[in-house]
Amino acid sequence: MQDCEQDERAGILTLADKLRNICFVQGLYSDRIKTTVMSWNHSSIDDIAETALEEESAIFSKNERYKNSNAASPKCTNCNKLGQLARLPGAT
Repeated sequence: MQDCEQDERAGILTLADKLRNICFVQGLYSDRIKTTVMSWNHSSIDDIAETALEEESAIFSKNERYKNSNAASPKCTNCNKLGQLARLPGAT
């Protein structure tokens, strides 16, 4: 880079930043998070990472709420009472 002009160096660094951002986004595990991060069109890795963390947190919170809402006591398939299960035929 010593042989480069100042504006060429700036272009190389800008390109390297863009490639780093693309690699980070492509490495995210969730397509939903990737889509959200790309839609914001951030240029800073800090903004990209923050958006990814916020989206991941939102997904986790939604999953936790869903898990907790379905955590009601089991219902008997014979009498529909909560908190007990019907025995399988032949079970002792």
